[in-house]
Amino acid sequence: MPATPGRSRPAESGCRLSTDGLVGARPAAGAPNADPTHVEYVEDYVNIASRRSESIDVALFRDRAKGDLVVVAKDKVTGEDVKIPVDGENAAEVYRHPFAYASQSIS
Repeated sequence: MPATPGRSRPAESGCRLSTDGLVGARPAAGAPNADPTHVEYVEDYVNIASRRSESIDVALFRDRAKGDLVVVAKDKVTGEDVKIPVDGENAAEVYRHPFAYASQSIS
């Protein structure tokens, strides 16, 4: 599928879930941020969307087997991270403002 300007392209495989809860696309081999000791590869998730805004990384993932959606975010300045289960109705809102929904975060 061709990339649309301004939109993230979904990753079909090779998504990652780090041990501290941050998820995102798998780094390319040799990429400066690739840290194999920090990343557990999870083939069961599809990266629907991901973005970075200053110090905050946000991603929306779908569990391939269950169909569940989850928004994860990490603020690199404060160290705060959240993992918020969402449904299709509120996924976009939580993706846009994940820390406003921090009280719904799971560990």
